[in-house]
Amino acid sequence: TPQIIPLEIKTQVSGNRLTLTFAGLENFSSKVELKDTKAGITMELNASDNEYSFINREGDQKNRFFLVLSDFTGIDRPSPNLISVFANDKRIHVNASALDPVRSVKIYNSVGQLVETNEKLSAISFESRYLTGKGIYIVQVKTQHNATVTKKVIIY
Repeated sequence: TPQIIPLEIKTQVSGNRLTLTFAGLENFSSKVELKDTKAGITMELNASDNEYSFINREGDQKNRFFLVLSDFTGIDRPSPNLISVFANDKRIHVNASALDPVRSVKIYNSVGQLVETNEKLSAISFESRYLTGKGIYIVQVKTQHNATVTKKVIIY
């Protein structure tokens, strides 16, 4: 079974300087390092020191950055922040942590009608099957450990 490792990466550009900001690091039970092979820098990332800035020059960036997890044993604690809800290929997808799998998913259309539900899940991922097309949907996800997340998703 694949282990889903949720990590949010944000970018900010100022001239030719690019800053990467990492979020969700407080949930890992291991040491996380960012390795920049082009600059020859390795830095430990954590919840308080989670930014890396560099001059971004055009050229090949392939194999420049690596995340290194040492002694990885999993995610310390289930969190609603570990649940992702997104649209792709005219379907709604839900991903959660293996430590706190999805228990139920309810999808409502923009006028509040329940258009799809599955309340008998125990999975780290879910994909909608019955949506009729474009629109705005409200997705309510509950996990095995009672975390609840409600997200708005647009399918176009």
